[in-house]
Amino acid sequence: MGDREIGSPAVGDLDDVEGNLRHQANLDRRLIVHGKQPLDAIEDEDEFIFEEEELQAKMCGIWDLKGEVVSRDLRDNRYLLEFKSERGLKYVLRGGPWKYRGDALIIVRYDGFTRLSDVVIESIPLWVCLYDILIGMMTDSFVRALGSKIGGVMEIGEAVRDFKRVRVNFPLANALQPSVHIRVKGHGVMVFLVKHEGVPHFCFTCGRIGHADRECPDEVHGDGGVRYGTKLRASPHKKEVGRTISFHASPPAAKRGLNFSGGQRDRVLASLKPQMSEGAHSYSAFSGGVHH
Repeated sequence: MGDREIGSPAVGDLDDVEGNLRHQANLDRRLIVHGKQPLDAIEDEDEFIFEEEELQAKMCGIWDLKGEVVSRDLRDNRYLLEFKSERGLKYVLRGGPWKYRGDALIIVRYDGFTRLSDVVIESIPLWVCLYDILIGMMTDSFVRALGSKIGGVMEIGEAVRDFKRVRVNFPLANALQPSVHIRVKGHGVMVFLVKHEGVPHFCFTCGRIGHADRECPDEVHGDGGVRYGTKLRASPHKKEVGRTISFHASPPAAKRGLNFSGGQRDRVLASLKPQMSEGAHSYSAFSGGVHH
């Protein structure tokens, strides 16, 4: 039997047990949610933002997953959520940032085999918008380089109007960035404006997510003025849909008339006026997109 103690499991046995437990418990569909503790609850450890039942009712309603999530209060303002479907889990992980009363709900995956005390929550996924990128530079590799200056790049989004979207894992220890700088060959140092989609409440003094100005420890070290503000926020992106518009069509001959000049052009256009009046009608076209 060697040096193995009687009754102690072998390493191989432990691996088998862990594998079976993972299969039976759907541990790959568990998340830990951490919420902010309000000021009036700091001296009372029994007071939290919400109770377990409120968490389920509020967030499952927002996620449209009523009856599909089982929650458990872990204390210290943390909750364990188990999803009955992979669809629901992916929706929550890919969405957000999720908020309750404007404050961040920070969500991380949990494998079930890590001590809860060892689970560190130190970042939050954010979609950020990078503005005024030159069209020739609006590539995934260039946007990834810019996004990496804000946080770990998780996903590159589409270009929308005059900005490009990128999802980053933003470190909560950092202040929100109003801009990013990068040196580009032939252009020198370029600066790009940054806005953060749906960002939770943050401090206007230090720019960090998770506390208000009145709670900021940096306030005593500065002049107390506002260094960060609402300009750092961007509305959550909504996919664009096409719209139908109507316009009056002109006969092709009218366009040919534009190739004439001076008196010739005037005579050609004058001769086309009756035709344009008789042939005017509406056409439908698919154009651009609008937000809804």
